[in-house]
Amino acid sequence: DRDGNMAGLADIGEDMDDDEVLEGLEIDVPDQETLELRMRSGKNRRMKFNTNTTLLPDGSRPYPNLRALLPYEEEDDGEGEIVVPYLHVDGASMAHQMAVLEAARSLLEENTVVAVGVEHTPDMDVRVLIEFFTQVRYKTFFLGARQVARIDNLCDEVLDDVLDHPSVS
Repeated sequence: DRDGNMAGLADIGEDMDDDEVLEGLEIDVPDQETLELRMRSGKNRRMKFNTNTTLLPDGSRPYPNLRALLPYEEEDDGEGEIVVPYLHVDGASMAHQMAVLEAARSLLEENTVVAVGVEHTPDMDVRVLIEFFTQVRYKTFFLGARQVARIDNLCDEVLDDVLDHPSVS
């Protein structure tokens, strides 16, 4: 605040050193060995999963690997595996949506993401989506006005009939 007090700790004396302030805040500060292990683990993880060089369709910067946005997880204890219940992909074009999906590929391949929703775009090619989700071993469903139908197991002729139906277009 404007009086120099830290949030949660009202009276910081002039003679308090940094360690006493941290003890007063009850912040768990990891020791040096734990910090080094986390840094090495993070570097290895980024090197392993940061192989995504997908550029946005306009040629701008690479789309970030979505794994890098997840919080750090302890690999040794096996508890608290990260699960992303729903990944929503919107965008003005299918190319942008595919860039997001490619950035999430490692999460999808490891089943970290439970379900993915992709909004309809004017240039959407359902067959490209089906192919992508087949590669990462996900089922593809079509959300209609009053029904949900699985479409990745349809033959081409039936899929054409579904996509050409007046209620879809």
